[in-house]
Amino acid sequence: MPRPAGFDRLQQAQMPLRDALRGVSRIAEATESALEPAARLLPDPIRAPFHHALKSMGKVGNRLTKTSVSSQQIKRASCFLTGADRSETALMDCVVSFAHGWDSLTREGPCREEAISETLLSELFARQPMQPEPVGAEQAAQILVAIDRSGAIARMPSLAPAFDATAHALVLIAIATWLLTDRAETREGEESLLALAYALVRATCKEPHETLQDKTRLKTVLTDWADHL
Repeated sequence: MPRPAGFDRLQQAQMPLRDALRGVSRIAEATESALEPAARLLPDPIRAPFHHALKSMGKVGNRLTKTSVSSQQIKRASCFLTGADRSETALMDCVVSFAHGWDSLTREGPCREEAISETLLSELFARQPMQPEPVGAEQAAQILVAIDRSGAIARMPSLAPAFDATAHALVLIAIATWLLTDRAETREGEESLLALAYALVRATCKEPHETLQDKTRLKTVLTDWADHL
């Protein structure tokens, strides 16, 4: 079904709001964890509302930043990542799909203190030089290295723990692996593929941070892992 006129512009308009809400959510989670020792000293009547307020901030932020991604959007995102579709629609779908992958894999697991910016990611994708012909994992590796070197995914300041380069690289590589594999027939199947991609990369990638710095090496492993899924 074709999208209504202005749909991509509406998506662009929503991106800064979701970015801001992601920041609120991640800071609330980090604040609660960091202040837990001090919170134990508070009287019970004060401690409970304190925890409730922080949890509410985190839950609201998480709920409002969840992106609705369809199977067709994921398919177009995959085509953009490989260079097969260079349209604005495919670019926006790749941004949203990448943000969905990042949020899904980090909400309860690694890199919870890092927030992805759809606004910066869309600007980064728009600046990427595209190969004359679709080149699959080569184009994907180039984009992934550019994401890693940009500020589109950043650790939240002050209360966040030290940056975990290994966990950061694993999530990025897993998302690219997911988008490069054959598409599932259902939306639920796509979620399973994303989880499988992360499990596969975690189990087999021995030097994720180093791999993410080497486009040639990254291209090879992305091709191998996508073929395995």
